[in-house]
Amino acid sequence: MSIRRWMSLASASWVGVCLVATSPALAQEPGSEAEEGRVSEVVDDAQVPDLKGESVEGGERSAAYDAILAQGTDAYNGGDYETARQRFIEAAQVLPERAQAYRNLARANFWMERYAEATHHYDHYLRLAPQAADAEQVRSERRMAATQAGGEGYVVPGSQRQALEALERELNRGQALTASGGGAYGLYRTVLRMGYAAPELGSVQARLAQRLLDEHDARLLGEASGLVPTLTQTDWAVQRERLQLASELTGDALVADMVERRLMVVEAAEALVDGRYERAARRAGEAAEANPDLRFVGWYRVAALAAGAQPAEALTALDRFRAQAGWDEATDARAGVLRAQLLQALGRYEEAARELEAALR
Repeated sequence: MSIRRWMSLASASWVGVCLVATSPALAQEPGSEAEEGRVSEVVDDAQVPDLKGESVEGGERSAAYDAILAQGTDAYNGGDYETARQRFIEAAQVLPERAQAYRNLARANFWMERYAEATHHYDHYLRLAPQAADAEQVRSERRMAATQAGGEGYVVPGSQRQALEALERELNRGQALTASGGGAYGLYRTVLRMGYAAPELGSVQARLAQRLLDEHDARLLGEASGLVPTLTQTDWAVQRERLQLASELTGDALVADMVERRLMVVEAAEALVDGRYERAARRAGEAAEANPDLRFVGWYRVAALAAGAQPAEALTALDRFRAQAGWDEATDARAGVLRAQLLQALGRYEEAARELEAALR
């Protein structure tokens, strides 16, 4: 029986059968162990011993992957292979180094007669999970897809390739995220919309997450000598977005910890710019303790206490922070001016005059 003849007869009877328990390789093929009418073994992720990236993925990303994969399975079992294909692509984009989505994507492509693309995604599965329980079955399916492709190899579409090249350039030399949502992240979203799915996307996500964090810190360190944040509320909103996107792009525990600590700084600055001085002072104190590498955060607490009409607490915080700061003369002079203002607010006028004279000398 020819494969096309077999496919037309078999496909109708497959509706409602679980995707992970089926494959296009049910007919006997020379050199394979598959027998006509035999359904392949059910394989769960837990049975795939060499699955890459499993140990570092965050719970939310894993849950999203499973949910999208289930949607694709439902569509596949209903015979809607195009929808199934799209869902499996989306799942692979969420966790590019998990194998199951590629196997299912290959099977959906097979039934859509996209044989070269099916072969391509079978290869991804076998590369990620070469010792999986169903590896031999998948190899048989892969050979069948390659035969149907007639020797034609899969080629990444030109538009995808150009978008990937643009993303690579932006990752190397450009911005990670602009206020309008552009930069490397914008190009990354374009690549996803084009349907690109491959294990290599995992390294792109990790690099992009690191670039977002680096860009966030570069903006903070550029303001290190200020008594109060000079970024606008809009700027801080972009800073927050950089952190949130970095967290979404990777399940790495170190990145998650960095994001949590840096968000404290953003929250303190946003509260200070917004005039919520009590929250700003409290959050700045927590942020300073959690981010010892960002010494300037102590300024935010001093500024919040001063602006919140707590001159005594602000003076104590300033003196403590100033003693450890090691600033240059210009920055220390600015601290002296603020100290003079706090002394004046406390009615200590002679001390305030001496402090101001020394600061302006």
